[in-house]
Amino acid sequence: MEKEWREVEEQVERLMSGQGSEVTGCDLCPEQCKPATLKKTVTYIVCAVIFNEKEEVLMVQEARQDCYKQWYLPAGRVEVGESLEEAMRREVKEEAGFDCEPITLLLIQEQGPQWIRFNFLAKITGGSLKTLLEADQESLQAGWWDRKAVLPLRGRDIIRIIDCGLKYCQEPWHPVTLPLDLSCRHIVQKLILVFTNAADKIWLLLIKDPGLHLPSAAAVKTHAVTWAANMVVQEALPTAYYDHDVNTLGVFSLQHSGQQQGRTDGVCFNTLVALVPDRVQRNQDGEKVESTGMLQPPPGNNKLEPAAEASANANLADDADINDQHVVLNAIASLKQDLVAKIEEKAIALSTELKMQTTQIWTELRSVVEQVNKRIEVTEGRVSELEAEVSNHSDSITCMTSDVTDMKKELATLRDRCEDLEARSRRCNIRIIGVKEGREHGKHPSQFVADMLKVSLGLDKPPTLDRAHCALRSRATQDRLPLRAFIVKFHYLSEK
Repeated sequence: MEKEWREVEEQVERLMSGQGSEVTGCDLCPEQCKPATLKKTVTYIVCAVIFNEKEEVLMVQEARQDCYKQWYLPAGRVEVGESLEEAMRREVKEEAGFDCEPITLLLIQEQGPQWIRFNFLAKITGGSLKTLLEADQESLQAGWWDRKAVLPLRGRDIIRIIDCGLKYCQEPWHPVTLPLDLSCRHIVQKLILVFTNAADKIWLLLIKDPGLHLPSAAAVKTHAVTWAANMVVQEALPTAYYDHDVNTLGVFSLQHSGQQQGRTDGVCFNTLVALVPDRVQRNQDGEKVESTGMLQPPPGNNKLEPAAEASANANLADDADINDQHVVLNAIASLKQDLVAKIEEKAIALSTELKMQTTQIWTELRSVVEQVNKRIEVTEGRVSELEAEVSNHSDSITCMTSDVTDMKKELATLRDRCEDLEARSRRCNIRIIGVKEGREHGKHPSQFVADMLKVSLGLDKPPTLDRAHCALRSRATQDRLPLRAFIVKFHYLSEK
């Protein structure tokens, strides 16, 4: 028993100091929980927050079609066989052009075990800023953002990440935390789960079978990763589960290897969890009763649950039961202080972050409203100009319509006159055929035809002709000359 307590003590000290602990199994691993396999059952995202000496943050302009030319932090998916740090370095190099090294993990965001994002604070160690000349499918370019200039963002979720990174640079609120190279098959939450009372006593939840150890549980795809702590409490303390809140306060460390797909793609989160009684409880009649504070933790479950694959056969270890374990007691007391400090820090951080985000959103909204008002004024002026131009064009079209109508009338009149003149001209024409070639003897065609008509028709005088000319003749032969035809126009219709 003493050896088991020493092992528990060492494990707690390792986890609290940011070290890891090999995952040999899960106390709760439901049947529907399959081993983590990258690109099949889980997706890991890495994101880098990098500042320069002016506290400007490194941003990249997206090349993807659905967010083209929008700006975001360097981020992307972890590939098969990569560690989280390797993936972060690769994404920063591909999208921003810089070589970098991680400083610490800032935030871990998740939407269940299927999607987890690891946000790193990093520093530049080499390379150069990516320009538009180097644009490719990864990104168009990179740049530094002072967070004051208006920038079209792909999503506002990065504002909180940037604020956390800037705050950590100014005043770190947790020790440096980087992924530990320890393999794991599932998405697991290993818990340091504590209960405290008003007398500042601390109890630590331990699993008895097989041997004393800290509880662990695998995440299920229908809930958040941190829901694993709720499953442990529900299994170990079934009678008190609904009268207490299970609060995951933070991560001491995380373990990931990723070298073998399907075998080391899991992640183990070593977390601090507090079991807090509800302030408002109910009596046997269902009436609300104000809680006066519990002096003892709720009783544990000492029986195996047949429906569970690995039951949380647990008891809560009171400090009175471990009088010989002074070192463990001191560690637990230190844990209490850390717990209270973390709660206070978290409350202050959330309040400060909320104020900063509210101020920033208000500033951005005011800037956007001003821009919209200016655009409205410009648009109104342009609309007025267009209305005046439309009115002028309408008047011009009306005048042109009237002119076109008059021109149509004149065209119709001219067409009638042309047809009349053509008819008049045609009425004075005759064709004389059968005239032998060479009969004019050098006379002018008009004079020849006038004399010929006088002689042929027995006229008193030759008729007055406007013109006369020979028509085209057929080809001459050796035997004879072809007969010719003359086209004649009389000056007077009465002579015709």
